[in-house]
Amino acid sequence: MLKELAEKAKKIDVKEIALRIAQQNSELILNSVKGQLARGIAADGARVGRYRSKPYSIMKAKISRAPFGVADLKLTGQLYENMYAEIKTDSFTVDSDVPYSLDNKQRYGEERIYGLTKDNQTTVRDKNSVDIVKEYSNQLGL
Repeated sequence: MLKELAEKAKKIDVKEIALRIAQQNSELILNSVKGQLARGIAADGARVGRYRSKPYSIMKAKISRAPFGVADLKLTGQLYENMYAEIKTDSFTVDSDVPYSLDNKQRYGEERIYGLTKDNQTTVRDKNSVDIVKEYSNQLGL
């Protein structure tokens, strides 16, 4: 039985499993980034930024979950609705297909607005790890 398992294990492409699982779980990354931004939190755990205009801050406070004056990069919802994640073997990239995404990245920092906080990194890593183990075990026939 152990020889049979060892032979099966040799044929399993763990990198392919990991990439496929990460791609399947890309929604978790997107939802995490959107949730951070909605609260005005950047990937480094600090505030994304502050609005310069007090009247704009007052208007945003009525419709945002972020603290008063803290940027959440959401007004029409287009930035959030057009977000996508590109998953590679050793990294991921989040962006949005709106024309002003580049402006936001330049103003606030791409990794800050489209990255994950340490807690969310752990959540995504844990979810992927569990799913990879399940798939590996499944392919082994366990």
